[in-house]
Amino acid sequence: MKKINKLILSTSILFVVFVIYTLLIKYLDVRAIGPNSSKVGFGWINKLVKDKSNIGFVAEGYHLALYNITDWGGILCVPVGFIFLVIGIVEWIKRKNIFKVDHNILALGIFYVLTGLTYLFFQFVVINYRPVLIKYGSDLQLESSYPSSHTMLALTVLLTAIDGINIYIKNNKVRIPLIVLCIILSTTFVVLRFISGVHWFTDIVGGIIMSFTLISTYMLTKEILNIKLTK
Repeated sequence: MKKINKLILSTSILFVVFVIYTLLIKYLDVRAIGPNSSKVGFGWINKLVKDKSNIGFVAEGYHLALYNITDWGGILCVPVGFIFLVIGIVEWIKRKNIFKVDHNILALGIFYVLTGLTYLFFQFVVINYRPVLIKYGSDLQLESSYPSSHTMLALTVLLTAIDGINIYIKNNKVRIPLIVLCIILSTTFVVLRFISGVHWFTDIVGGIIMSFTLISTYMLTKEILNIKLTK
């Protein structure tokens, strides 16, 4: 129970930090510094970081190649989750009871649902828009930007995959390289997403905080299921 209590505390703290941070972005130092006079909080720091990191961008105001790479990189995270989904379905079929599926897989399933709902929530509840207009064909569009969903996807999927790798792969020659690969890929996606220029600095930070909130929720869910399903 001590571990569960610690996870409840850490998850609660991270969630509160994310909520406070989001409210500050919504209402503190809000400036119309985005395209079409769109507004963003922490205007001073966002403008400063944007101006300092805007070297070498294409005419649209963002680096198209890096934007596409991180877009596809986000899509490539999906098969990682799909692998664990298949494992869960196979166990469900064999054991004929969803509650007899490995609690690690069940926790991941709940975690993926929460991640998806978080993504959808911020598609409808717009905190701020991108610092650039995104080109779709011949049109330029203003898109919701907070928190960075690609940052969230890369960190949540790849870092929780490390937990799965530790559990299901015992061969160190396979396990360790996979863990290192997950760490490198998740870090690279976040950095490239930032320098691509399609997010404000605060969007990336928000994505990171939300990611660790969700990961902590996953660890808490796993511990609770472990106790409930092993009785």
